[in-house]
Amino acid sequence: MAMELAMGFLLNQPDATGNYPLWDNSQLPGNILGRAWIVNGIGLGAAAMLYTWVIYPLCQKALAKVPIRVMRPVAAIVVVGFVVLCVVKFS
Repeated sequence: MAMELAMGFLLNQPDATGNYPLWDNSQLPGNILGRAWIVNGIGLGAAAMLYTWVIYPLCQKALAKVPIRVMRPVAAIVVVGFVVLCVVKFS
C-alpha cells in the first residue's frame, strides 16, 4: 500500500484538467489520499503471503530436482533472451 501511495505521488500527477493519467482512486471508498486503495493493499499482501509461504517453497523443491547440467544452459538462454528483449525494446 505504501508503494502504491508513493508511486501515485511520483508518477500519477494530475494533468491540467485534474484527471489522473494512470489511475484514480479518489472516488473509491477506503482510498488513501486519492492515490492508494486499501483493497489493493490487502489483496497484494495476501498474494505476497501466498507466494512466500506456498508457491516459492514448491518451486524451490521442484528446481532442486533438475540437474545442474540442464539448469546452466537454461539460465544462459534466459539471460540472453532478456538482453535481446531489452535491446529490442529500448533501441
